[in-house]
Amino acid sequence: MVNLIPPTAKRDVVIEYWIRVLTVWAGLASITAILVLVTMLPVYVLVDTQISAYMESADIASQKLASYESVSDELTRSTQQAQLLITSTRETQLSEIIYMFDSLQGNGIELSQVKVNRTPVGIAPVLLAGDAADRQSLADFRDRLLAEDRIEVVDFPISNLAKDRDIQFNITVTLANNPTS
Repeated sequence: MVNLIPPTAKRDVVIEYWIRVLTVWAGLASITAILVLVTMLPVYVLVDTQISAYMESADIASQKLASYESVSDELTRSTQQAQLLITSTRETQLSEIIYMFDSLQGNGIELSQVKVNRTPVGIAPVLLAGDAADRQSLADFRDRLLAEDRIEVVDFPISNLAKDRDIQFNITVTLANNPTS
């Protein structure tokens, strides 16, 4: 029966056959694409939502981290300032030392120079220079210095006792270097 169809009609039938085949395949591809789209769309929306949520969480964490770092830096500076303040309040004030020597002078002693220097460990030995009316007042001054709790050693050169009256003296006093005194 196929032989009874004229060649032009045969050609039209073949063309129509291939159009139908291609149409069926295009329809199947469209249905497959729609099914894939319908099944993948919720997954895409879920993944996109989770990515957005994680990005927001990461941004919040970055902001908190920056805030914590600035607070940490400020806390470190405050701690250093507090330590400096505590250290400075525990250190003996140089004016207190000078006042102590002035109060220990007594009669017959006139201090003309008090050299006090601070070292990293404490107070360096203090140099006292002045005039004494006589040997006894100079010896009494040395005894008063030794009786003071904050003084460890009094270096009193013997050459200071060479004269009997109007004695110029130089004394080196070593203080106890504890910061709580």
